Amino acid sequence: MRQRSGKIDVVKILMVLTVVGSGFYVAVITPHYWIKYKMDEIVQVSLLEWRDRSQAKAQERLLHELDKQEIPTYIIPKDCTIYEEKGEKHARCEWAVNVVFPVVNQVQHLEFASHKFLDAQGLLETLE
Repeated sequence: MRQRSGKIDVVKILMVLTVVGSGFYVAVITPHYWIKYKMDEIVQVSLLEWRDRSQAKAQERLLHELDKQEIPTYIIPKDCTIYEEKGEKHARCEWAVNVVFPVVNQVQHLEFASHKFLDAQGLLETLE
C-alpha cells in the first residue's frame, strides 16, 4: 500500500493553473471570433443580394441580418460599406473591440474585417 507524504506537488498545481488560465483566455476571446465568422456570412449574403437584386436591397439585407444574427452593438451599420470599384461589387465591414480580462484587468485590442467581392463574372471572392 502506498503512503501519502502530505507534500504538495508543485508541477500538478502549475499544470492546473495553466489549463485554467488558458481556458479563461479562450472563453473571453472566442466569442469575438465567432462574431467575425457571423459577419463573414452577413457580408456574403448582402453581396449576393446585390448580385440578384440591387445595391439598395443589399444595404437593406445587411441591416436586417445585423439585427437577425444578434450582432453586438459595438458593430454598427456605419462600419460596413457596399460599393462598386472597377466593375467589381464589394461589401466590407471593419470593426474593433477592446476585450477586458476581468480578473487581471488587462485589455486586449482586437481588430476585424470582413471583405468579399463579386468579380466581373459574378464569382464570389474573399479579401481579408
